[in-house]
Amino acid sequence: IQTSYILGPSDEIEINIYRNSDLSRSIAINPHGKVDLPLVGEVSAEGKTVSDFKKELVKQYSEYIVNPQLDINLTSAKNNKVYVMGEVQTQGTLILNGTLPIWEAVIQSGGLTDDAHPNKALLIHPYSTNKNEQVEIVATDFTKFNKQDSTISVALNNGDILYIPEKKISSVERFMSRFSNIIAPIVDVQRMIIFQPQVIDALNNEESSSSSLIVAQ
Repeated sequence: IQTSYILGPSDEIEINIYRNSDLSRSIAINPHGKVDLPLVGEVSAEGKTVSDFKKELVKQYSEYIVNPQLDINLTSAKNNKVYVMGEVQTQGTLILNGTLPIWEAVIQSGGLTDDAHPNKALLIHPYSTNKNEQVEIVATDFTKFNKQDSTISVALNNGDILYIPEKKISSVERFMSRFSNIIAPIVDVQRMIIFQPQVIDALNNEESSSSSLIVAQ
């Protein structure tokens, strides 16, 4: 999993260069997404997996060392995060190493509360297009994604929000108010009011395991 972790600012890594211990370093990626290393200078790490960054360093050091051999260890993952909210025992942020299966995110959050909907979850995925920032909201059947069923896999990626709703939505206004407050950093609350019917329909849809909604910011 560590090799697939996507590096970013504040992540701490250990770079070991064999037969050149004086070049080895334990270093944090700076706010600009770079590391400053002996011989090669500043190298961009942000957005690269640990594996890809290793390949980049091998390429860079090849200009100074014959057949460089090196390893990179992620010593502190501080950049990639997912958020688990709603009806779980402990709401909050989880540090992400690579991707995180939906069932594992729930387990790491202490499991479901007694009030949790038994088979519904909202997956909120922010992403960028060449025009603007968008958010995809998918209501999905939670029971299909568990540790015992390895044939179906849904994973959370960096920046995703997993929201577990209550068993019954007694008040649409109350649900949308709580839901909007949680995703406010991603989607403008006023825009969520416009899409309120689609979100509720997705949660109440028993015939389809998922539906999606695209919200442009």
